[in-house]
Parts: sequence; structure tokens; C-alpha cells
Amino acid sequence: MQTAAAGLEPTWRREENPPTGPRCRFQRTFLRAVSIVFVLFPAFRFQVSYATATDFPDPTQTPIPVQKTAHTGKDDGTMAATINRRMDPVLVRGEWLGGIVGSPLRSLRLYRSRKGQLEPIRFQVDERTSEGDWIFPHGKKNNGDKSNGLLDARDVLLFMAKDAGERAHPDPAIPGTSSVLEIGIEDPVNAGRAWVYLAVFTARPPPLCPLPDYVRYNYETEEIFTDVSYTKFIITKKGLHTSFSDVEAILPSAGGDGRNHLDRMKTRIQIRFFFNLIPLTVTEEMLGQDVIAYITGPIRVIRRLEQFFKLPFGLHGLTSYTDLHLYERITIVPAEIHIPKGASKVVSSARTWYGADLSPNAIGSYFRNSENLEPLIIDGRMSEMERHFCPQADKWRVIYGPGGGATLFRSIFPPEYSDIVEVQERYVDDVTVKTPPERYPGTIGLLETEVVTKKMKSGRYHILMEVYFPPHYRPGDEADCLNVRDRPLRIRINGETHANQLTRAG
Repeated sequence: MQTAAAGLEPTWRREENPPTGPRCRFQRTFLRAVSIVFVLFPAFRFQVSYATATDFPDPTQTPIPVQKTAHTGKDDGTMAATINRRMDPVLVRGEWLGGIVGSPLRSLRLYRSRKGQLEPIRFQVDERTSEGDWIFPHGKKNNGDKSNGLLDARDVLLFMAKDAGERAHPDPAIPGTSSVLEIGIEDPVNAGRAWVYLAVFTARPPPLCPLPDYVRYNYETEEIFTDVSYTKFIITKKGLHTSFSDVEAILPSAGGDGRNHLDRMKTRIQIRFFFNLIPLTVTEEMLGQDVIAYITGPIRVIRRLEQFFKLPFGLHGLTSYTDLHLYERITIVPAEIHIPKGASKVVSSARTWYGADLSPNAIGSYFRNSENLEPLIIDGRMSEMERHFCPQADKWRVIYGPGGGATLFRSIFPPEYSDIVEVQERYVDDVTVKTPPERYPGTIGLLETEVVTKKMKSGRYHILMEVYFPPHYRPGDEADCLNVRDRPLRIRINGETHANQLTRAG
């Protein structure tokens, strides 16, 4: 199985002893060829909320004094926390933690130093199987029985960069611990620095940080709560838990208006088979989804979606899997597209367009992207500037309101992806243009991304879809989002430096 760090491979349902013969081989090739146009779709069917930073110690906690030694003024200046990365989660691989590997998870606590005191901060450890897949404790198809309750080299420790603090020098001695490990982070943009301390307790450890989880997920109602936003995903009449959002609201505390701004994420697919003789047209409503397993914790939630759809000619049952990684201000969907050999013999051409069609509540907001930096006013009417919209594929796009409530999208494709598809964009803000199915007739602030297949080149292609939620956004603030991946934090442990890699594409 593909490791979670590189993105879960969409895995096609297989029989243990599949039938053979020309007809069976044709059906399998046909199903796989059709399925590749659906792999990208789930990445654009989600929305997630974000929360503001919590920079104050909790009054219910008993701080732990930090032993300090005398320093010169110059030395003391290097001990202060100067990091200012508000968006970034930090992912520390277990293999970097040296002698702490093998410790019981229940014995771990994470601290920051603030004004000479140690304060517990929010953290979590996500376990992996020996094959590299995540261990999901919850859900109808969970694999929680694979947990050993220990910190393994393949596991991941997570915390938020903004929660790190000043340096405790020398390393703090905490009563009741067998080991305390310093983890430093450094910003390559401005050399800002901060530290946290991972402690292993030999007896009963002190309470965890009592502050609320950054992302709070209720599976039974499919609601996501934070201090500043609210999202509700649709549960179908058949009880399927989807990534189709019913309500998405950014609250005023983050610059939003608390109202739902999305009509729906639209996808339209046109495929022609066998020398263009057989056409097939598909919309997003043909795709079924269900959350089959999930991970919750103070730093992130991972929802594993099983996806399926039915095709004409009596063909059905094609299934793929996608993981949604939901952080405080970032959602990431890693995926792997597998184009099998022989697909070009079945699919003659494929054209897909997708995009977010907004609701009337979005009127009065603004749109801009990397290729069209001048803000466009979303008003349901095409202006002269919008008619001359640059169609070149963008590196990022953002929709934001007058108060700064914003959603920024970016897609990361491997370089060789351009060999198999051509990507162009078209902006439509016209209430008279109807593209059903839709909840609100008309098109509002829709950026259509059109993907046209040039050739079916067999291979595996890793891609990433990312959504950021910068509070109180103003033009130029996109750099804080882009730096998460483009200029990742450096992690320093035991004299070694590692890059903070959330996931990868390529």
C-alpha cells in the first residue's frame, strides 16, 4: 500500500481470484481508464474551518519551573521565541526522536517554555502500520486493532508551530520523567526560532493540555467545529457520510459573515471511447461517498472516504479511497493517479471541468489568483475585466469577503503531469448562466478549471489539493499560506535538521 506520507493510492476493488479472458481483461481496463477522471474530483468537494491562535496559558494548569543559568545579554537574545508562522502544523517523524522511540504513547507530554515556566501544549501522535498506512481508531472499517500503544519510528508527532515557545537553557529537568527531548523549529524566511520539549514520564503523567482541539469533528452529525467557523457535511438518506458540504460558514471573529457562501462544487466530465464512437457524460451526482474510518486529535482529523459510482453498460462497483487531512487552517488531499497500460486503446478523449459555484451570499466578495492579481468583484455580472480573464493555469486562487474571511486554493502537480493533460481556466460570474444540477440557478464567481487529456501515458502520478483559511485576509497575505509548502519550517533535533513536510507531490 502507498504510504500515507506520499498520499494514499486510490485502490480499485479486486477479487481474490479475478476471472480471465479477453472480455474480463477489457472490462478491467475500461473501468480503470474511466476512473482516472474521477480521482481529482473528491479534492474539490470539501471545506473545513479554522481557529484563531491561543497564546495565553490556561489558568487551571500548574506551571513547571524551568531551571535556568546565568547568561550574557547576547546569549539571552538567542533564547527568545521569534517564530511567527501562524498557519503551520509541525510533523515530526518518530525515527527522528532517538531514544524516545518505543515509549508508551500514554507517557508522552509536550511542553513549551514561557517566562521561565513550562506549559503543556496540544499535540497528538498518529500511528502507522508496518506497511505505512495510517492506523484509524474509529469508523466502520477502522484498523485500530493494529495499534501497539507505543511510539514507533514510523509514527508521527504533531503540534502547531505557533504553540512553540522560548528556549529553556539548559534542557529542563522535569520530575518524574526518564527523558526530555528538545525540538527546535526555524523559519527559513526570517530565521525566526522557537522550541518545544517532549517529555517521557515513568509514572502517571500530569494532565494533558485542557484547551479544546483545534479541529473538533462529530462523526454522528458530520459537523466540524472550531472557535471561529462551522461546517456540516451531508449524510444521505441511505446513511452515507459524504464530503459534500451542506453548510460552510466563517464566523465574524475571522473576518467572515457567518453565512454559507457555497452553492456546490461542480464537476462535468465528457469521455469518448473507441475512436470517439461511444460518448459518456457524467456529473458530480453520479459519485457516491462514505466515511469508512477516521482519526481525531487536538491537531488534525483524517477522514478516509470510500468512493464509488455506476457506469452504463451494466458496469459498476468501481471503488477508490481518498484521505482528507483537516488541520486548523489547512485541508490537504493527497492522491495518486494510476493510469494502467492499455488505457489509450479504450479512451479516445476526455474533457473535465470543475470549480466552486458560489451562493448569492457571496455577492460583494472578491476573487483573485496568481495570474489575475487585480481583485474581481463577485456580483453575478461579467465585467470587461472579467471577460479578458487570463486563462493560464494558476498557482493559487483566493476568494475573500470585505471583512477578510477567505479561502485559498492551490493544486500541486508533478512536472510530468503536463505530458498527459492540458489545463486552462475560465472565470464566469453571471447569474444568467445555468449549469444544472445546482442549488441556486445561475453562476456566481465560478473559476472553471478545464482539464483536457492529451494522451493516456501509463504510470503513477502523485498530486495534492490544498485549501487554506487565512483569517482577516488582505492581498499579499497569500505568502503565509504558500510558505507552508514552498518554504517549509526546519526541524532541529539532536543536532540534525529535517524539513517539515506535510505531504508531497511528485
